Amino acid sequence: MGCKMRKYLGEWKGELCVVEEDTLMRDPVLMVLYWPTGIRVSDFKQSYGEELIGRSVRYTGTGGLYSIEGASRLQVRLVHGGQTKPVHVEKHKIPPPKVRAGMEIRYDDGGWQKYLKTKGWVKIPLDRASVKPSSKK
Repeated sequence: MGCKMRKYLGEWKGELCVVEEDTLMRDPVLMVLYWPTGIRVSDFKQSYGEELIGRSVRYTGTGGLYSIEGASRLQVRLVHGGQTKPVHVEKHKIPPPKVRAGMEIRYDDGGWQKYLKTKGWVKIPLDRASVKPSSKK
């Protein structure tokens, strides 16, 4: 995978998941993987509130355990620890960014780049709003 990784709490079919978004290195595709926790979203919201859904998580380095940023000591564990498989995978095309006419662009190293005469190839920030679904597995 690439260099635009983001992990946060989300849901898939009523189950709380750790959602991982990452770009592919050579193809303009954003992969979204849903890792199950075995916790029902309704139960989680009732216990901890709705505002934690969407909150960033950080892998603790042990057996599928993630700490929730900004939630003191609150952690979630993947349903099968480090052996957990994603319950859902999405692929989203990353369209070329809009640049002025004649500017050279390319997709490389996990993101779009533009060529500047003074600096060479520079990264263009990912505009998540422009990313569209291309297929689901």
